Amino acid sequence: MMLVAGIMLMAGMAAIWWVLAGPRASTAHQTANASLHPISPPVATAVVHAAPGTAGPLAKALDADPALERDAIFLLAAAHTHRCNAADGTALAHLATRAHLPVLKASTVLLNTAPAIAHALYDGVRDAARAIPCGADQVVWQVGTHALAVSLQAYTTGFPETYFHPEVTQSQGPSLLAHADSPCVEVAFATFPAAPDDSWQCAAARHAARSHVITDLCPASLADDGAQQRLALAVHQLKSNLPGVCQ
Repeated sequence: MMLVAGIMLMAGMAAIWWVLAGPRASTAHQTANASLHPISPPVATAVVHAAPGTAGPLAKALDADPALERDAIFLLAAAHTHRCNAADGTALAHLATRAHLPVLKASTVLLNTAPAIAHALYDGVRDAARAIPCGADQVVWQVGTHALAVSLQAYTTGFPETYFHPEVTQSQGPSLLAHADSPCVEVAFATFPAAPDDSWQCAAARHAARSHVITDLCPASLADDGAQQRLALAVHQLKSNLPGVCQ
C-alpha cells in the first residue's frame, strides 16, 4: 500500500512538474465562502483559451469523460497554486494520495491511448495556470467548445472534498492543506470516503465529519495506544449521526 501511495504521489508531482515546465507566462486566483455550499456566481472572471490547433480533440475528450475533466481541474489548481503558493501546490498531491482519490488515472489512460491529446492537456493546463493572475476570483478555461469553470481558491482550500465536487467550497474550520502529511487524513477518508455521486449536502456532511476526525478525534489517539478503541467508537458514532443517505 505504501509503495502504491508513493507511486501515485510521484505521478502526481511529475504531472504538476510537467505543467510548470516550459516558457514563463503570467499569474491566478483567490476567494472562499463562509461555509460548505454551492459557489455563488463569480464577480470577476479570468478567461484563458486553449491553443486552437489542439482545442478540438481535447474538448471532445473532456466532454466524453468527467474523470478527465476532474484531472484537468486538479492539475490546473495544483500548477497554479504551486506557482502562487508553492507549499500548497505540493500539499494537494499529498492530500490526494492520503485520501485515496483516483487522481490522474484518466489522464494516464489518455497518455497511453492518445498521447498527443494528453500532451495537449498538460501543455494547455501549464499555459492556463500561468496566464491566470494570482488573485483572480473565478477562472474559466475555454478549450474549444468545452468551458472548464472553477474557483481555484475555493477548490484548493476545500480539497480533497472539491475533487469530486468543485462546485462546493469550505472555509468554516481549518483547511485540510495544513494536515496533508497527517495519517489522520487516511483514517477519515477510509471511514467517510469521497464519492462522485454524493449530493453537495452529503459532501458537506462528510466534510464536517472528516474535519472532526482529522483535527479533533484522531490526533489524540496517535500519542495514546489506549485511545484507539475510543477513536473507533467515536468515529462509529459520528458515522451513525450522518443522514441515512450519506452514510
